Amino acid sequence: MDPVTRHNREIWELASEKHVREHDELLAQARSGSSLFAAEADLLAPLLAEGPEVVHLQSGHGLDDIALVRGGARRVVGVDYSATAAGAARRRAVELGAACSYVVALLPGAPLADACADVVYTGKGALIWQPDIGAWARDAARLLRPGGHLVVYEEHPAHPLWTWDLDEPRVRADRSYFARRYVSDT
Repeated sequence: MDPVTRHNREIWELASEKHVREHDELLAQARSGSSLFAAEADLLAPLLAEGPEVVHLQSGHGLDDIALVRGGARRVVGVDYSATAAGAARRRAVELGAACSYVVALLPGAPLADACADVVYTGKGALIWQPDIGAWARDAARLLRPGGHLVVYEEHPAHPLWTWDLDEPRVRADRSYFARRYVSDT
């Protein structure tokens, strides 16, 4: 692994500690409902009704994986860059009895068999991190079975920073694009 990639992974591992610190909160969120946005759930409903095998690229904390299983997916394989995030997601899935497994990998180059998924899913700010979106898309297509579906529900990376109050759209006081609070110096 080259030094830049190694350093980037170290930073991601530190940032992903958030998923460990917030385990109970995220577990409660997974228990109480779906992390999928209404538009996502509507889009995915007919696909999940068929009981597909799903690969979730850039799965992060894994809440969407649990929601996909609850929505009807037979099984979800989450792929994430961070071993810390994948481990925290795995722990939640086990505690909830969700048919989810996790693989740690740099994308593109998911270490999964060709044509292993009926649905490849990603979104919510994941694609911004891809240096070569074409290579990523080819890898996603490689994972799909014939007739499979690629579902991308993307948002701008600054979306979580904003309030969407009609009276005064603004950056939330409790958020900062440049905050260091997600990365521990210890």
